[in-house]
Amino acid sequence: MVFSKSKKVKIKKIDSRVSRGDDVVSEVKESELERLDPHGGKELNLKSVVLSEHPECKVCHRVKEEKMVLNSDIPRRCALCHNSFPHSGVVEHRGKALCIDCHRPHRAILEKAALVESPSSPSFHISKPEPLLPEGLVIKKNPDPMLRKNCRECHPWK
Repeated sequence: MVFSKSKKVKIKKIDSRVSRGDDVVSEVKESELERLDPHGGKELNLKSVVLSEHPECKVCHRVKEEKMVLNSDIPRRCALCHNSFPHSGVVEHRGKALCIDCHRPHRAILEKAALVESPSSPSFHISKPEPLLPEGLVIKKNPDPMLRKNCRECHPWK
């Protein structure tokens, strides 16, 4: 997970030091951190975001030549917070599809953007009869899956 200094969450950190031979002295220090949500809110105006005002955006973006650009290795950055559970297929898709091929990276949607949410996306998260899905596929009931397309748009399951 990605954190920033703030007064939201207290995290205890152990600082170990060696003193007087082999004796280890440990100190517990409290740091105040806040979890950053790099997806932003639905109300965020993506065309006018200023990185210095939105540290959560720096998880995936940086400024280069006065333009906001993506950092490198976005799938690895996604995996810092999102592991393969409860999602199925993360390992199988590695090297074939990126997270952002199916998921929107932002909760806010740019009007007239090239990347548009598929109208059929939410249907993936509605319970389906088990025989219609391959064995082991996990369907997570999530009110905000941030899907751009669902599995069936690429996989022809019967």
